Amino acid sequence: MIFDKKHILSKKVFIFDLDRTLWDHHDATILKGPFKVKSNLEIEDSFNEKIRLYPCVHEIFK
Repeated sequence: MIFDKKHILSKKVFIFDLDRTLWDHHDATILKGPFKVKSNLEIEDSFNEKIRLYPCVHEIFK
């Protein structure tokens, strides 16, 4: 398959390190379900540990 420069430049890829980039928690892998949605930007795990999305996250993924 041959790709021209216009095709290659039209593609966008974003790579995120999720912890402390998209949300305020330092290590989301330690959270335990079940989870409760507390608001549009916040969830809480079964031990009441909260994780909050940064306000700009919704806009980034539109």
